[in-house]
Amino acid sequence: AQGALAASEKALAEFQARSQIAVLKERLDAASNSLADRLALADRLGMLAADARALQGRVASFQATAVSAASQFQTLIMEAQAISPRSDMPMQLQFSVDSNTLASVSAAEMSQYLEAFAKALEQRRQETEREAQDLPAKMAVIQEQLEQQSNEYDRLLLARDVAKDTHETIARKLEEQRLQAALEEPEEKLVGQAALLSEPSWPKPALVIALALAGGLIVGLLAALIAEYLRPRQA
Repeated sequence: AQGALAASEKALAEFQARSQIAVLKERLDAASNSLADRLALADRLGMLAADARALQGRVASFQATAVSAASQFQTLIMEAQAISPRSDMPMQLQFSVDSNTLASVSAAEMSQYLEAFAKALEQRRQETEREAQDLPAKMAVIQEQLEQQSNEYDRLLLARDVAKDTHETIARKLEEQRLQAALEEPEEKLVGQAALLSEPSWPKPALVIALALAGGLIVGLLAALIAEYLRPRQA
């Protein structure tokens, strides 16, 4: 279990060292922001083009004076120039006109300028929409790569956690068994097998006979001494 835990931790560390999860997340966020910016820019360009054509219609119908039309046209140009897209999406509008020129042009010329301006806005809007259409496919590729790496990380993390839980469980069981064995250990232990004797340790006939003879001799001597002591003395 300890070896399996060490192997799973090593595999997880090696994956984290080469993991691209953070980079892929940044790329996915950047692509998502770029898509949102392009869609917002395309919508804004469409609105400006519609305003330019509306002004063109008023100029053609003489509903706006040359001075008023020039002022409104200049405002539209400033609004187009004020659009600040991200650095990776430069605003390229193929239209230019001198502001001083607008104040002195005729209605027909003003209409032509407005038409060119509206076409430039519409062209840039279409380019922006095409750029936005290409982004979902790129985001899908990044998302797939991110999911693959995330799944690999989750698998290795789960394997490490399982190995860790297994190691801790076995270590705890082993300690419990050690404690239980210590409690059940007997006070007396068998050190070794006793050697089998070739003859009985007792009684020993030779020793018994020798002791009996010695004892009999001693008793006999004592009896003789006592008898001699008790015999009456003759005067």
